Amino acid sequence: MDVLDILIKSGRDLYPDELDFFETELDTGDYEQEYIDKCKEQIKKIRNWQNPEAPKSVKAANSTDIQKDDLSSVVKSLADIAPAINNPLTETLTKEQLILNDIEAIRKENSYKNKFKEYVFKNDDIDEQFMDNKYAFFEPWEMDAFISVKPVSEWFLEKYFASLDHDKIARFQYFSEEFYMKHFSEFEAGTVLKFGKNEWKKKSKRSKKLDVFLRLKGVNI
Repeated sequence: MDVLDILIKSGRDLYPDELDFFETELDTGDYEQEYIDKCKEQIKKIRNWQNPEAPKSVKAANSTDIQKDDLSSVVKSLADIAPAINNPLTETLTKEQLILNDIEAIRKENSYKNKFKEYVFKNDDIDEQFMDNKYAFFEPWEMDAFISVKPVSEWFLEKYFASLDHDKIARFQYFSEEFYMKHFSEFEAGTVLKFGKNEWKKKSKRSKKLDVFLRLKGVNI
């Protein structure tokens, strides 16, 4: 992440908590000390601009002019630093990028697995489309954790079936009788029909087609 470029391009639009995030990123990320110093100096200037403290001896009528002068100096200093950036960031920090940054931070925590599940469960923006778009980013365990706390479509289950934990699909996902019959040999029948979420796990709720299918497979649950 090119923190300095973000500060230069979007500094005036950043919230205090976003500045806090960048400071944490600088303290924990793999950055050169000279780069860290430049970024922190820039953060300090932005904070000073966001919370200007006009001298008591200056009249209120002149305080606005002083703040404008301070802002101009900040903008000038940003322009001075900009040429030193070798790889300017072409994208703004999106909600998607913030989520990925959060997950990278969670991975470093001692209780990583529990915190990851809780984060995914509470974040409505993390859905099957998000996971599909960023599939390469996630570890296999994280994909399995995702389907254990969030419902997904059969389209998603089909696409990633070979790499997902079949036991977790059986226990935590809703799917059709047709999907079950198609993947019957890859599921533990007892898990699907005793502990699954599908209504048709009960004999009284099954279609005649599934009932006959299970009898032919020797399943009597």
